[in-house]
Amino acid sequence: MKPDTTETAQLWIDIEDHLIPFLKLDAHLRSVYYHLVRRSRVVGQRAVKISIDSLAQATGLWTQVRQHIRTLEAKGALKIVSRGRSGTTVEVYTPSEIPGCVKTKATTTEFDLDTYDFYTNPIGRRAIIEREDGRCFYCLRGINSESAVLDHAIGQLVRLDNSYRNIVACCHECNSLKSGMSADDFIRELYRRGRLSAAEMESRLSALAALQRGELKPSRMLLRTSTGSLIKSHTRQSSVL
Repeated sequence: MKPDTTETAQLWIDIEDHLIPFLKLDAHLRSVYYHLVRRSRVVGQRAVKISIDSLAQATGLWTQVRQHIRTLEAKGALKIVSRGRSGTTVEVYTPSEIPGCVKTKATTTEFDLDTYDFYTNPIGRRAIIEREDGRCFYCLRGINSESAVLDHAIGQLVRLDNSYRNIVACCHECNSLKSGMSADDFIRELYRRGRLSAAEMESRLSALAALQRGELKPSRMLLRTSTGSLIKSHTRQSSVL
């Protein structure tokens, strides 16, 4: 089966961009390789039978053609399958079949901030704690990575949402007191208990609204993809906190 024009074009690109510099082919070796590729891979065959005389005539290289074949084999561009009176049969390799020739580009999975699970992922947890700047989202008490607890502003029984728009870091006491209350009701309850001043209550309610609008994005995240590579995403931290 003959390769389509797209495959052939890609083959030529790979030869020019990868194989020639990788194998360090000079003009003579290129001429021999191109002719062999044309007689084999371009017409859908892995191997081609040639005579040294016909190859010399086709490439215009009247001397050392046999040596060029051996050199290409030594470099891994082809394999001499057999020699006989009727000609030499060689198996020709494309750039992608030569180990290390075609360098694959590193790919990374595009990171989607809005769908990332900040509740179950430990790296996401650190990002949320950092976003709160060392303070409980509800009562403003100081917290750190050891004392902080993640909480759903809108409870899981109402809506399962583990995005940064719904996950906050708070102290253990607030996490216990809030229980099944909505976040805004709990903030008002903290005010009634004297844990927040009127100004602090308003700032917390404003922060909650900003959180749910998606304005309180984590300031820095190092998130590991399924391939093990790191994606570093920088976003602007809101001044509402």
